[in-house]
Amino acid sequence: MLSYKIKDILDRQDLTFFVSMAVVIVMSLYVYYLPPLMILWCIFWLWENNFRIKKSMFLENKASVLFFLFIGFYLWQISGLLLSDSIGTGFERIFKRLSFLLFPLALFYPGEKIIKNINLIIRLFAIGTFIFIIYCFGHALHNSLSMLNGKWIFNPHPADYDYENFFYGSRLSDPVHPSYLSMYIVLSILISLESIFDNSLKYFKRGLYLTMIIVFVVLLYLLSSRAGMLSAIIVLPLYFLYKLSVRFPRWIIILSLFVMVIIFLRIAWTNDKLYYNYDGVTKAQPNEIFKNDIRNNIWKSAIGVIKRNFILGVGTGDATEELKKEFKSRGYVDGYYDNLNAHNQYIEILLENGIIGLILFLRFHFYIIFIAILERNLIYWLFILMMIIFFFFESGLNRLAGVSFFSLFAFLLLHVNTQKVTDG
Repeated sequence: MLSYKIKDILDRQDLTFFVSMAVVIVMSLYVYYLPPLMILWCIFWLWENNFRIKKSMFLENKASVLFFLFIGFYLWQISGLLLSDSIGTGFERIFKRLSFLLFPLALFYPGEKIIKNINLIIRLFAIGTFIFIIYCFGHALHNSLSMLNGKWIFNPHPADYDYENFFYGSRLSDPVHPSYLSMYIVLSILISLESIFDNSLKYFKRGLYLTMIIVFVVLLYLLSSRAGMLSAIIVLPLYFLYKLSVRFPRWIIILSLFVMVIIFLRIAWTNDKLYYNYDGVTKAQPNEIFKNDIRNNIWKSAIGVIKRNFILGVGTGDATEELKKEFKSRGYVDGYYDNLNAHNQYIEILLENGIIGLILFLRFHFYIIFIAILERNLIYWLFILMMIIFFFFESGLNRLAGVSFFSLFAFLLLHVNTQKVTDG
């Protein structure tokens, strides 16, 4: 009797479906619990497929091409260990990027149940992100309140760093880096917008998603991530441009897009961190702005290392150490003692794995863009655009929050337009 129940569960693909929902929720709430779930997902996937990878899984399967591209890049990163002196650091990075192997394995042939419920799964990610944001506000409020002489005192500035604010930047998003949380938020806004345009959902549910979007935008502003704000300013108007193009004349669309960008920019410039850069540029000092930006010193140092190791790179484990040596030789003290990475994923890959690694990395960028355009998968196209912007500002594959997010949604969003939106 028990064996029949187990067989029934496997036939219905319940195990992988439930784990997929757990993965998107955990990723948005606390990504550090993700590795065991990724491994469990792959085990259940193998179990449901009788521990066999069949040729038929790859036939006429657009995700199979992406699967091989991810695996090829990951194997090249493993081969980079042969060039590394810091083997421990190399293995740490390989393990941290394990999702480049596990998510493609579980999702290149995900099963009918996951595909049919893909909208439910990605909406759970948006809901989980919203819950984490509520936690962030609650945590900031808790840190800002204190009791003095029987009265509650509200002070959002930490006692040890009174120029900071519990409701601003990394203090608000802790323990998640503001740039990574901003990336989650931009995608969650897109998912929520798709839900609002889904006529199969009741007005109440669509109203809830609208409320979530308002909260997302507020937090995105407070996080003050340049990558996040720039992504929103580019991605969201493009989303509305596409949606409006099938309903309104071209002049209305262009005018609406122009007004939308102006509003976004006007709101962004009220942010102190972003206004600093804007103020410098408007005063004809862009060179000084870039010269004083930490990324200028980092990128110059990184390019110095890359020139000497252009083809193969310095090895998967040695990028940080070689960069530190370059910081020292150039007299960049802060970079040396803070162990800074390249703050640009494309430069980081050139450092680690050379031009060959960068070509392998860019190949699945181009493939995702190709599929998104071919199938008119709007959210997939905007996702890769958002990631390209993010990768220009951060070495996103050096943190679990970045590499797992990218590899998971590169496959999940591939299936968004393969079925009629019915789930809520």
